[in-house]
Amino acid sequence: MRRTTMLSAIAAVGTLLLATPGFAYAATGHLGYYRGTAWTVWREPPDNKCVFETGNGPADKFTNRTAVLYSHSTCDGRIVATLKPGTKWAGTEEFNGVIFVP
Repeated sequence: MRRTTMLSAIAAVGTLLLATPGFAYAATGHLGYYRGTAWTVWREPPDNKCVFETGNGPADKFTNRTAVLYSHSTCDGRIVATLKPGTKWAGTEEFNGVIFVP
């Protein structure tokens, strides 16, 4: 009986953390993608600049900003994919630059 009570208390604290606005904001700008065969989760830099980040898809944008994947590391030239919040990209093309936009 005591174990059930403790698990309920832990679940309640976890729910409270997830519902707190500051905690939700901390998740801004995450992008999950493959680098070779390893799944990588990458967080956007705070200054909204282009970052050299190599991946080869597929990718999953799971927070509240749009990620633009470029073929070149300086985020100029051809756009490989644009992932709006909550979208998935099933492509397998390599990208070398990532920038997050509002």
